[in-house]
Amino acid sequence: MCWVVRHLAGLAAVARSPASSSSSSSSRRNTYLFDGDSELLLAVAKQQPPATCQALELAVRGARPTHHHTTVPLAHLSCEVCLHALEWTGQQALPVAQLLSLQFSCIKRVQAGAVAASACQGCRPRNTAVCADLARAALDVMALAGRVFVGSHAQAGQTAAAAAGSAAGSSSTSSPAVIKNCAALMLLARTAIAAGEALASLALCDAAAQVAAVQLDADADAAAAMQPADERMLGELAPGLVGCIGYAALLQANLPDCSLPGEPALRGSMQQRLLQDVQQLQQEAADALATLVQSGNAADSAAPTSSGSGSGSSSSSSGSSSPNLVNSMPAAFVALLPALGARLVACGEGLAALCPVPLCCNNPCCEELRGLSEQQLVAGKGCVCSRCRSARYCSKACQVAHHPAHKKICKSIAASTAT
Repeated sequence: MCWVVRHLAGLAAVARSPASSSSSSSSRRNTYLFDGDSELLLAVAKQQPPATCQALELAVRGARPTHHHTTVPLAHLSCEVCLHALEWTGQQALPVAQLLSLQFSCIKRVQAGAVAASACQGCRPRNTAVCADLARAALDVMALAGRVFVGSHAQAGQTAAAAAGSAAGSSSTSSPAVIKNCAALMLLARTAIAAGEALASLALCDAAAQVAAVQLDADADAAAAMQPADERMLGELAPGLVGCIGYAALLQANLPDCSLPGEPALRGSMQQRLLQDVQQLQQEAADALATLVQSGNAADSAAPTSSGSGSGSSSSSSGSSSPNLVNSMPAAFVALLPALGARLVACGEGLAALCPVPLCCNNPCCEELRGLSEQQLVAGKGCVCSRCRSARYCSKACQVAHHPAHKKICKSIAASTAT
């Protein structure tokens, strides 16, 4: 435990330090921690799961949103620990509430990083790679949330079958199975919103990169140095889009018979509207993936022609045809990102409205990370909705902001529990 706290707290301290003093030391520390000691961290996590989870969440919440070189590796490492923790049993088993608290913190940090990247003055071309990394991190957390949801959905189904004749179709909001189910769905909702904002930011930053294309083409060495990172970025977006399609399929298959709080009639109408958005999301993600693959195939087929143009074109190869970020981002693919990002956000907000939970701030756009954990953030008496007693918030401002989306299910939960 001392090793975990020392290294993760040190990483958080580096993330909070000024950018001028962290350029070289932070990269060395990240390489040491994430490339060299991830297996050791997993071994420590297996011995002391709660303590390791707390240390990871502390490091995540202490990182700066503008330091994506810390945010993204921490998110990936947290996913790796939690994926292993789902398979642990007995004394090594990690409480689902603590596992979800860590992932809520991770996705908040990723979402804050995406907003910061798009708001960065000048939107440097390099920010496209930052947004792509953040989108992939959000989609990785989405895959983890999907696994938790599948397990909780099966458990909730068994609980509902055992108590089939007690509530005439309504679900108890205090049932552990329902709370776990809602928490997993809330995490899915938060990951969809974070991924949507990261993809939208990616499109904005690419537009800024188009403006900077002239400078990049003028500096062939800088453009060539950026090319490997750009190719890696596009290569990692493809499996992320595959995961997005799987997310939509998961909701379509399991949401209709999912155990959720509230009256069945209202719940059913909200689910129906959400499933329509999910179906459109699946189609838009498939179109984006096909466009990306098609652009990659076209670039591969054109590569021999450009390289075999002869010695007479050597001067032009160092000019306008030099590799740069704009050439690495297919225009047809970038054009689809704003609509895809907006659809992900719409699906996330619709899903979050269905699933009030006591484990995190129920405002899906909340980026507040004060405190040691997400559970501590919403633990105050004034943070709970006074009507349904199911939704918690980090502040009055978040409760007011989320009230238009929450009020329908709130009244329904209150009415179902009163009867």
